[in-house]
Amino acid sequence: MCKTGALPLSYTPKICKSILDFVIHYAQVRNSTLLLFLFLFGCSSSDPAALREEGKRTISLLTEKLATCDSVAALELERFEIEELFQKFVHLMILQKKRELRKGKCMAPLSGENLEISAALQNELVRLYRLPGGRKVLEEMQEEPARRLDRFYSRLKTQVARRSDEGRP
Repeated sequence: MCKTGALPLSYTPKICKSILDFVIHYAQVRNSTLLLFLFLFGCSSSDPAALREEGKRTISLLTEKLATCDSVAALELERFEIEELFQKFVHLMILQKKRELRKGKCMAPLSGENLEISAALQNELVRLYRLPGGRKVLEEMQEEPARRLDRFYSRLKTQVARRSDEGRP
């Protein structure tokens, strides 16, 4: 089982209203910054480099799209594209976690350019959360991806519990 960069199985983000809340909670739980983004930047299936680049592109596109929004009205106009990018983000996170479980190893911590990309996204989210009504709109946009992530970790927790009941690792 993965020891670093993985969510503790005792934590299932049932009450997370948004991915940012999840990031903040996880960073507090693991005493690290933006560990959620670790899942994204190590994504791979058959071609690890291609998925890693896809992750970088997704975060960059999301950051750029959010940077163009200077009001809640502008955020609403971009709602569909932003929601799609959040969905893709979560999809890549799930792919990475499945890969970690299959391979039995974790990815290396973020460094250099990846940290900058991650920090840029966090800065945009924080900026938009501070707009009057921004938090509510962003949480609505992230609601389904956060639910999807929650379902994935709930199933994972159930599978691990079932295996331990059967005496398997």
